[in-house]
Amino acid sequence: MEGSRYTSLGEMDRSSFFYTRVAFFIEVLERRDATPDLKPLRPWKSDLTDEINNLPIADLFSPIVIKDAEYAEVMKAGVLLWNDELDLAHTVCQNIETQTGSYWHGIMHRREGDYDNAKHWFRKVGEHPVFPKLRKRALRVGEETIESSPHQQQYSDAIETAEKWDPFQFVDWCADAETKSMGPAIEYFLKKTQLVEIRLLLEFSYQKAIGG
Repeated sequence: MEGSRYTSLGEMDRSSFFYTRVAFFIEVLERRDATPDLKPLRPWKSDLTDEINNLPIADLFSPIVIKDAEYAEVMKAGVLLWNDELDLAHTVCQNIETQTGSYWHGIMHRREGDYDNAKHWFRKVGEHPVFPKLRKRALRVGEETIESSPHQQQYSDAIETAEKWDPFQFVDWCADAETKSMGPAIEYFLKKTQLVEIRLLLEFSYQKAIGG
């Protein structure tokens, strides 16, 4: 198997991570032509879904030994979710009501357009450890789009003023994007921030799964 270029995952055991199957799947997802939609209509690659879903968790991480099976399971849900495979991601994470399991569950419902249910799961999440980094990255994404869309300044100001990441606000913005014409710059901001969120939560889940 080729080594993955996705080096933000597995800093504790980088050389081994390169040769795990989950690293290969992430490498494939990184090569997507477009940023994943906020509300996908179908999975991106059904054959990738089959590969992910048919492998036992231990084989997804081998040769790394899993230290926390629940974090390993929700990382599988995250990879499926990145592939826009919402139903299977839901099947994996719905019975793991840890803070991070609830976070993946909330993202899944947000992406299917069930915004009230998404907020229910984000209430279970509380203050997740990835929120501070997500807030900083979202502000950085906002800086990329302010020049092409003055309306984007309102989003960045809202994030800056809140001082903490507000997942409920982001749910509302995604809901607005479904029903209102937001313009390409705002859509880019929301989709790019969503992708940043998925990457950060995958990294967190991976580190916990291997005992980091």
